[in-house]
Amino acid sequence: PAERCTKANLQAYIDHLRGVGNSDGTIVNRLGELLAVTAALDPAFDPRLLTRYIATLRSKARPVRSKSHVRSANELVDLGVRLMESATDPANLDHALAFRDGLIIAFLILHPLRRRNLVNFELGKNLLRQGEGYMVSFAGSETKNGAPLELPLADMLVQPMNQYLDTWRPVLVARQGRWTRPVGASVWVSSDGSPLGEEGMSGRIELRTLEAFGKAIRRGRS
Repeated sequence: PAERCTKANLQAYIDHLRGVGNSDGTIVNRLGELLAVTAALDPAFDPRLLTRYIATLRSKARPVRSKSHVRSANELVDLGVRLMESATDPANLDHALAFRDGLIIAFLILHPLRRRNLVNFELGKNLLRQGEGYMVSFAGSETKNGAPLELPLADMLVQPMNQYLDTWRPVLVARQGRWTRPVGASVWVSSDGSPLGEEGMSGRIELRTLEAFGKAIRRGRS
């Protein structure tokens, strides 16, 4: 890894990031991530060249807009955990929804999938049992770049996923509403016993983040 951090490669990377619309502030963040990963992977890494690039760009960076509303990944994962921990009564619909919403938020932060993939997440197809855990899997036909995606479910989500599938999803599946549709293998289930759709999922994320932070976090279509 250290051998790849040449002046030519770093400049090409910066030019690419600028070319796709990133600000200097965002590029500083990407270079900081590169610095941390390279230092962790290669003990022989000399960070001086990369830190000079970071310092130069940081001195030029200007805020594009106020980001007081931006929340860190840790804050959002913590929100998801708090929502799940607040659910204690399987007979209470609000508790089932809190657990589902918390799991979705934590899952989305730890596995940042496209909204379409998250909504179409199915048991036995995209969520597969593997030993004591799970594998998250999407065929190339399901991904934006056409490349298959396969990764283990984050360790901290294995037990919550077990709880959701064993306790809370059945509560939601049993619900009946005027417009109830068959759930099938859909992982995420709405309050009326139907597969949770894109608008419904976005609405729940906005509601939970508005309640927690005073400002809703919205995800665009993808």
